Amino acid sequence: MTKYVVTDPCYLTDDQELWRAYCDLLFTDIDKDNAKSTNYLAKKTGFKILGIADTGVGDWSNSIKVVKGDSTCIKERSFGADAGLVCLVEVDDNFKKWNAKNDHYGAEFELDTLTNFDFDTSKDFTVLRVKGNYNNQICEISSCE
Repeated sequence: MTKYVVTDPCYLTDDQELWRAYCDLLFTDIDKDNAKSTNYLAKKTGFKILGIADTGVGDWSNSIKVVKGDSTCIKERSFGADAGLVCLVEVDDNFKKWNAKNDHYGAEFELDTLTNFDFDTSKDFTVLRVKGNYNNQICEISSCE
């Protein structure tokens, strides 16, 4: 079982110089998926950041729902986005150590296998969708629409 967290990447560092350098790169990064800036932040923090996207609405409070294939909601978790960004991070030992000293304001969930994820920006706001397996059942995790 692997843990993941959905949060705003601004909660992943207290280093203001690092955050400023990341933002400078983000705002000049012409990649649609923000790959260059995402890889930069992942390398500098040491976290397994799988992807980052703009929320589409600035700062927000949102939640994720973990739903089984039969549409049964297993759990719901809240998270915030103060920098107007949302990211998906795989929780590893490095993140656990950092999180023991910091409050990341994220929504955690577990999967046996992560199949895929995407940031749907077709609406006025971004919806993170994650698909995978949980206890041998197909699950979908999404930020609330």
